[in-house]
Amino acid sequence: MRSSLRCFRTAVAPLLVLGATLSLYGVANACGEKYSDGRKFTPDGFMVTDAPEMSEAADESDASASCPAPPCSHSTCATINPSTPFQRLPGYEALPISRWAGCFGIAKRDASFYIQLTLDGPGNGFHRNVSTDGGFTWTAGPVVIAPNTNWWTGIKCPDLQYLPNGDLLLYFRAAGASGNPTGIARGVSTDDGVTWTFNSGPVLTSPVVGFAVDNPSVLRRGANSYMMAYTLVCAGPGVTGPFQLAETYLAVSSDGINWTHSVNNPALTPGACGAWDQGGVCNPQLEADPISSSKLHLFYTGADWNGYTTRGCTKIGHAISTNNGRTWCKTGVVLDHPPSTSVAWDDVQYMASNFTIEPNNVIRMYYWAEGTGVGGALGIAEAAWPLTGGCGPAPMDDTGWSTESKPPLAGSGSELGTGIFLQAQPNPTSAGVVIQHNLAQGNLEGSGSLSIVDVQGRQVAQVWRGDLREAPAQFDWDGLGSGGTRVAAGRYLIRLEAHGAVVATGWVTVMQ
Repeated sequence: MRSSLRCFRTAVAPLLVLGATLSLYGVANACGEKYSDGRKFTPDGFMVTDAPEMSEAADESDASASCPAPPCSHSTCATINPSTPFQRLPGYEALPISRWAGCFGIAKRDASFYIQLTLDGPGNGFHRNVSTDGGFTWTAGPVVIAPNTNWWTGIKCPDLQYLPNGDLLLYFRAAGASGNPTGIARGVSTDDGVTWTFNSGPVLTSPVVGFAVDNPSVLRRGANSYMMAYTLVCAGPGVTGPFQLAETYLAVSSDGINWTHSVNNPALTPGACGAWDQGGVCNPQLEADPISSSKLHLFYTGADWNGYTTRGCTKIGHAISTNNGRTWCKTGVVLDHPPSTSVAWDDVQYMASNFTIEPNNVIRMYYWAEGTGVGGALGIAEAAWPLTGGCGPAPMDDTGWSTESKPPLAGSGSELGTGIFLQAQPNPTSAGVVIQHNLAQGNLEGSGSLSIVDVQGRQVAQVWRGDLREAPAQFDWDGLGSGGTRVAAGRYLIRLEAHGAVVATGWVTVMQ
């Protein structure tokens, strides 16, 4: 587990929607929505009605844990570059396409009919909004999924797609009730989202104690192949201030119902200190490449630690995988803020995005943004598809590894093609850790060492050094640095070397 984003909040003003004034309930944050108009809401962004107050699920809380602090901070945010692959459509720079803001999902049935589920509006549930002119103008509709029905007490972040048979498939985060844990819910509609049938419980729950799953994006790759990208956020009692821990994970399924967390998690992690997305990555959106069957695209919101309501601190990024999601390479920012001299309305920050494929090899992005005096709303931009460029012959990630040769991460451990596995327990930790391994399977001989390295590549502690054939059954790290003091909260690389060469790595997150 690597530490990352804690979602930032900003006040949102009341907005006019189709002649009716709707309060947008106070505040929004980069990985979800938070509202405060007298109704109940929870620290992880769920809205709840007057039903019994929602509590953290047992599999998402850890009384001994607290969320990590940021590894570093910026005094200013990254340089704004409006010359990105996605460009705002002419005629839609000065005004958003709709004034609904926050978590939303959009699906395209055909060239004219688009459906949108959004959390905002009276009733607290998912509203069904429809466009019949190709996704440009929208008619507001009623709540079709209530926030306290079925097995949940709160809902957020819908992800929509049409199946080949015309059914509408929906995934969203739901807060558990009646003995169900909080997790990802699944629903199917046969009438374009008017009525829904749901599974009896979550189809995916958190793989890490103290963390919650959020922002699902599901890609159907075939009749028996599904992939889900989701945000993993810190849900423990240590959540204070404007941030929540977040990064992008993957899960796979053969039927869209029974899911297995990927052995290559986390799939996408924050940038190094100083990177534009050093604060974290969230709101993932998966897209299949139209040319290569093994290539995948992942769009995401990236943010600086100082990213709340600050121009230039949140942007939409892009990553690609050329090996079916085993490893990912960030290609850079694909939608940035407009120039300060522009008439554009979206000049403050961005959040969630959704995509549709349009004629003439075009991909369209619907995105949430906030503007000066505008508040949260939806914008529209397009780019040539598939996106051009890449990471070069040997792109480097924030640990200094080449992402072309870097092995998959498996939970809190990883392999480098040697058969050696490292895994830290507990992870995250507020004290020391036990680092499990299977060195005997690697058939290694001679000198070796195990060390702890920070995100800037500096060794902070050497846990063990000696003959690899005489390595202990497990390594114990007390959480102290070389100077005998406790290391700062953050994410650290566990590095095993043999004869001076790295043969295995793992990750550990240190809590405050």
